[in-house]
Amino acid sequence: MTGDYPAKEPCLFLYCEPRVFCPSLNKSRTLCTDQYWGRRMLREITALGSKLALGIAAALLSALAPAQAGLTISSNPTQNVSCDAAAHCSATAPSAAMNVHELKKLLASQPRVVLDAATAKDIDLDAPVGWTSSSSLSLMARGSVLVHKSLTVAGPGGLRVKGELLLAPGTGVSFWDLSSSLNLNGNAYQLVGSLSSLNNAIKSNSAGYYALANDYDASVDGVYANTPIEGDFTGVFEGLGHTISHVAIYAYGPGSAFLGLFSVNHGTIADINLTGAKYRNGVRFDAGILAGDNYGTIRNASVDGSVRNVEGALAVGGLVGGNAGIISASRSVAQIEGDQSAVFAVGGLVGSNSGTIEESYAEGSVSMAPPNSPSGPGGLAGVSGGVIKNCYSLAHVHGVTGYYGGLIGGAGAGSVAASYAAGQIEKANHSGGMPGGVTGYQPLRRIEKYSDTYWDVDDGVRDPSAAIASVPNDQGVTGLTTLQLQSALPAGFDSHVWSQNPSINNGLPYLLRNPPR
Repeated sequence: MTGDYPAKEPCLFLYCEPRVFCPSLNKSRTLCTDQYWGRRMLREITALGSKLALGIAAALLSALAPAQAGLTISSNPTQNVSCDAAAHCSATAPSAAMNVHELKKLLASQPRVVLDAATAKDIDLDAPVGWTSSSSLSLMARGSVLVHKSLTVAGPGGLRVKGELLLAPGTGVSFWDLSSSLNLNGNAYQLVGSLSSLNNAIKSNSAGYYALANDYDASVDGVYANTPIEGDFTGVFEGLGHTISHVAIYAYGPGSAFLGLFSVNHGTIADINLTGAKYRNGVRFDAGILAGDNYGTIRNASVDGSVRNVEGALAVGGLVGGNAGIISASRSVAQIEGDQSAVFAVGGLVGSNSGTIEESYAEGSVSMAPPNSPSGPGGLAGVSGGVIKNCYSLAHVHGVTGYYGGLIGGAGAGSVAASYAAGQIEKANHSGGMPGGVTGYQPLRRIEKYSDTYWDVDDGVRDPSAAIASVPNDQGVTGLTTLQLQSALPAGFDSHVWSQNPSINNGLPYLLRNPPR
């Protein structure tokens, strides 16, 4: 390996040099080889010395709902809404209401119904809406269309949305007929009802627009030997708030280098839940329940299940293996196990991060035994040289050797802001493992920038100077007791992003846009 090759894509791994390219890999990716890792770490081990050598649905409704204005669809009487003979209804004031029963009558009798927020800006669906006719419904907003209750196109009709579509947990947009139409902000989406139909559609056009019509139980598919959605996805997949359950992948031997529901995402994946996933990972570069790698955007995604890395992966995470894109308002409640051949990174949400993670969190558990690198597992990210802001981890972190952290296993030249770790950090017994409250390993020459970052000193790392296990550098990181974290938002936490409630998240700070479920 030399530094003569320009990097073709952002480096997913913390310790890659900016202009290092590994030509032996079959994709233009800046991944470090084991040999380079060894040479790099040998220099840093020498610098560190012998020490290293040894060793809430209700909350979301209030958060999303307009404070004083908006057009609300509810059981309340219609107010400040005017409808013409063509069933084009518009709000006539900043605060307006459309009675849901009157709306259903229009959908039963008119070929097309338009509900325009106009001066009200946002539309708030606060009552279930469904229809069996061939009528199409258009929801037009200058701001957001907030779906707090289910919306069901139960016949051959269609739905058109203009504005930012926001779906509260437990809600969604459903279609009973796959021939129905869906148009979001001028883009026509193809409705799919199974993983096989989604895979076939993406094979034909990886840059298309696709939406999941209903929940899907993948147990009928049996066990996948490789990634269900193959290749590089460059389009838009809109989950519409639905759940894909019981995806099982037991991948051994040759196959896709990146393991997840999607192999590699360069597009947008939004509003999707995966539950009961079981992945057993063979020889792969990166693995995550939703995607092996993400270079695009993942928004409002939730996963639970387990990923057990058996052989040779570089990065393993609950949501994605490697992230060089943007992950927002997402979560992982998964059990992640990285065995001895998981060379680089194991994290609760992301294995390796060189992109941006925001307003996201991890629960579940993370373990890595033993790592072939100085940094072990991290509650949120295994390694990170990117941006982490407004995030937290409640994951149980267990390291056997090396360094590991409540939020990050190993950190580079990135940043962490307004984030905290409050999961149990289990200290390794008689194995030389060294936990940090926030970060495990941090190279001397690649200092992470921390601001308004905290950890719970009652959950395993009680030493207030042990924010970072490998170096005495905890500037911008503060240890707080559980009671202190429960008593008030820590300094630097924006009340428009964070909130607290004794009955939510055990009283710990939670994200308004992404509350516990």
